[in-house]
Amino acid sequence: SFELPIRVSAPKKNNGLLIADFENGINSQWNRFVQSGAAMDFNVKNDALAPQGSRYLQMAGTVNWDWLIGLIDFPASAYGSGNTFALSTNPDGVYFNCMIYGVPGTNPSLVLFQFKEDEISDGNTNAANEDQYDLEVRVNWTGWKLVSVRYSDLPSLVNGQPATPKGNARHNPDKLGKISMLHLADPSAGFASSKIDYIIFTDRPLEP
Repeated sequence: SFELPIRVSAPKKNNGLLIADFENGINSQWNRFVQSGAAMDFNVKNDALAPQGSRYLQMAGTVNWDWLIGLIDFPASAYGSGNTFALSTNPDGVYFNCMIYGVPGTNPSLVLFQFKEDEISDGNTNAANEDQYDLEVRVNWTGWKLVSVRYSDLPSLVNGQPATPKGNARHNPDKLGKISMLHLADPSAGFASSKIDYIIFTDRPLEP
């Protein structure tokens, strides 16, 4: 995976499967959970900071008892393609991309994406007997950066450490049933804040 400084200066049509650009707010078919901490702000903003369109998701707050500040589940069923996302069977030809903003002077955020495959094709995802792959992004920069990773390069993690997935241990993007996005931060280090926008699958690294 790699990260590059990025600012979108003009609209551009990118071919791919758009998961979220927050232009229409929070989709009612997504599942959002926000901790009841201090100064919590897990909401869509509309201002000049947006790197794409006019809106992005703010993720911020102080939670002194847990790493989790908030999360959103993006189920495949919210995208009109049944129980799995409409992605290629070739994991080398699927790239996951997003833009993340690091806020200076705050507890560094950790953004964790969990890619949960429905290998059994029963409409559910279960990391106990199906593959789950992960992307852990430590937001240690200021401003917007593009994060892009090939699906076949995604590891399986348990508590941040490499692990063996519990399913067939093969990357099957066409069996992806749910993406979970977690905003995490060290509970002992105070207020954390980051922003995210333009979550999209493409067939090559995103070129804004």
